[in-house]
Amino acid sequence: MNPLTKNLPTICIALAVCTTSALAQASGHDLSLKMEIERAIAKGTNYLESTQAENGSWASDKYPAISALAITSIMGDPNRKEGAEIPTSAAKGYDYLLSHRKPDGGIYSQGLGVYNTALSSVAFLAANDDKFRDAILGARKYLIS
Repeated sequence: MNPLTKNLPTICIALAVCTTSALAQASGHDLSLKMEIERAIAKGTNYLESTQAENGSWASDKYPAISALAITSIMGDPNRKEGAEIPTSAAKGYDYLLSHRKPDGGIYSQGLGVYNTALSSVAFLAANDDKFRDAILGARKYLIS
């Protein structure tokens, strides 16, 4: 397995968590740091968008959770305005996640149903969009059953 593919989930989580909190801390104190953080977020988002597969997935077609992490990172960009249109790459990723919905409400391909469904739910919640309501409720039902 490509080392980058293996580490993609960790990269996505680190990008989303670290840069968001650092940007909040730097907002009024250090313009240079704020600009560096914004540039790092933009580079990370550009990288994720450049590595997205035609089918909307990232890294592995077997594990939607990896794509969910990438979507959550893109949607978590602190410069994204609330209520703004979903970025094209995230929309394509959401379509990919929806294609893995199962009748039992889970979002998975093969195995690791709870892991894939939980992370996909987080990605759908990041959209804050009612069109994903059924997917979120189905996933919740799957996770608590």
